[in-house]
Amino acid sequence: MKTSAIALRQLDNKLEVMSEVNLKVNDEKVPLNDFMEEMLKNLVIGYLKAAKGIPEDMKSINVYIKL
Repeated sequence: MKTSAIALRQLDNKLEVMSEVNLKVNDEKVPLNDFMEEMLKNLVIGYLKAAKGIPEDMKSINVYIKL
């Protein structure tokens, strides 16, 4: 599945308007300022855009890491 540049721009515009970022460590919420929220969001979305098989119409993303 190849993602078009137009679809990526539409996704970027949609995510800028309606995104919510939460980070928890040991089930405790980590406070994030606007810069950190944007950085974490863009890091994950950038990774997923480069991955194969990810749908273009992402509505939510959940990441769980157990150490």
